[in-house]
Amino acid sequence: MMIEHQDEDFASLARIVGKGGPRPSDDPDLTKLLGRVWSRWQAGQLCLEDIARFRHLIPMSLESTQGFAYLKPNGYAGCFETIDRVYLYHTSIVSGLSSWDRYLHVQPGTQALRNRNDYFRQWLVSRVQHTKGWRLLNLGCGPCRDVSEFFAATHLDHGCVRCVDQDKRALVYAAELCQSCRTQVKFELANVLRYQTSERYELVWSAGLFDYLPNSLFVRLLSRIRGWLTPGGEVVIGNFAPSNPTIPYMEVVLDWHIYHRTKEQLCALAVAAGFSATELVVDCEPLGINLFLHART
Repeated sequence: MMIEHQDEDFASLARIVGKGGPRPSDDPDLTKLLGRVWSRWQAGQLCLEDIARFRHLIPMSLESTQGFAYLKPNGYAGCFETIDRVYLYHTSIVSGLSSWDRYLHVQPGTQALRNRNDYFRQWLVSRVQHTKGWRLLNLGCGPCRDVSEFFAATHLDHGCVRCVDQDKRALVYAAELCQSCRTQVKFELANVLRYQTSERYELVWSAGLFDYLPNSLFVRLLSRIRGWLTPGGEVVIGNFAPSNPTIPYMEVVLDWHIYHRTKEQLCALAVAAGFSATELVVDCEPLGINLFLHART
């Protein structure tokens, strides 16, 4: 029976691929199909080799956002280029690829990822619009489109942002993107997990880094961040929730795995890192998929 289900799922995917990829009318069936395959994988009814065969049916190319995310030319999932392609709705013009990029861009998870730029801007405006000389530390900064768009939209240039990333290519890309605000933005190449600083910051932001950290590293890094905050300072950590409906697509098609956490789990980790439970708030973007842990000293 399991083999029959597997054959049916492979045949269903092959039909979608055969007509050039998913059309909007195919989206509900494709999403259900990926959900079934993912559930069987999680239950041990499918092995990694089965998933690899399933993925092999789907055309992948670096020219497409989907292919770029899967092939990982920069060596890791969620690299700065993949993230910025999502921000920009990059869609291949190649037949057989464009329909898959369209499907990727309408997924709730990718929409939630884009929403965090607006979230960042609104949060930062609320914290610094009446403050002179504010300082923000941006950890695992990636492409820095959030920073670039903040300065372009608000003109709140009476503060500065230090952006830290372990990927030199990300920093080169980000520096080019932030040319118009280069006097307010500084870049530093460093492994964030080993990063040390004698500076103290009113604000620390990390949009997606903690999605990739197991609990032990999450607590260790957050504890160090706590020591970098000024009295009354605030750190905001982004983390996707387990309710993310795009998990099957991410894991089955893109081989993109992150640590999903609930509000309760985020608060427990923050307490373990030394923050008081009374100084914690967990917020989210409009879809409720990308959570944001706010912790104050």
